Amino acid sequence: MDIPVPLKGFENRRLIVRAAGLFTDPKLFVDGALVKPSRGRYFLRNNAGEEIEIRIKYYLLDPIPKIWVDGDIIRLAPPLKIIEYVWLGFIVVLFFFGGIVGIFCAFWAIYFNFRVFRSRLPVFAKFLITGVISALAIVAYLFLGTKATLLIRKYDKRIILW
Repeated sequence: MDIPVPLKGFENRRLIVRAAGLFTDPKLFVDGALVKPSRGRYFLRNNAGEEIEIRIKYYLLDPIPKIWVDGDIIRLAPPLKIIEYVWLGFIVVLFFFGGIVGIFCAFWAIYFNFRVFRSRLPVFAKFLITGVISALAIVAYLFLGTKATLLIRKYDKRIILW
């Protein structure tokens, strides 16, 4: 997901941030060329030739980063609303009470749900898709948890699982 950065001094230039992936950091592009960071900071020259320091901060599950330009914060997307966090929070129950299988299923569901909520889909579609993702995470949890329990019972008759 490429996001244009509205930065003063870079008019008529394509300043773009590519959102973070699960295994990749966000990337900064100027006029189509990848800018390499130096110790987590990007040093760019604006249209007037002045050097500007840019830092990109992001959180693991939220793919849209925030940008610090000379101490000022630029939000590339509005923060999620309370109702969206509550909707995302339903699957967190698996994370805390589902054991290792629940953590695995909840992590993936939360990751993909954040990406859907940060997309440009209509609101109804976002809630519908994230609901399906959460339901699939619960089904995957039940399936994997059952398989793990049956496997443990098969190989160790001394373990009593409730």
